[in-house]
Amino acid sequence: MKVTVQFFSFYKNLAEAESATVELAEGAKLSTLVNLLMEQYPSLASTRERAMFMIGQRMASRETVLSDGDQIIMLQTVGGG
Repeated sequence: MKVTVQFFSFYKNLAEAESATVELAEGAKLSTLVNLLMEQYPSLASTRERAMFMIGQRMASRETVLSDGDQIIMLQTVGGG
């Protein structure tokens, strides 16, 4: 299956790309995608733990099972005070 990841803000700068299309095995979890992204874009590796992901309009956990054609957004964690 194929999924598309859109890099926003900070991640777009680190990846030096706006998006990536990744091929995964059927039933792959978001955690598998994260591992592949860190291999393909080593500059993202230091952000692994704090990266947030959305699929459609919903936040997704690393255990979320992906589907063919998913549009995934990689977002930076926002803090406030």
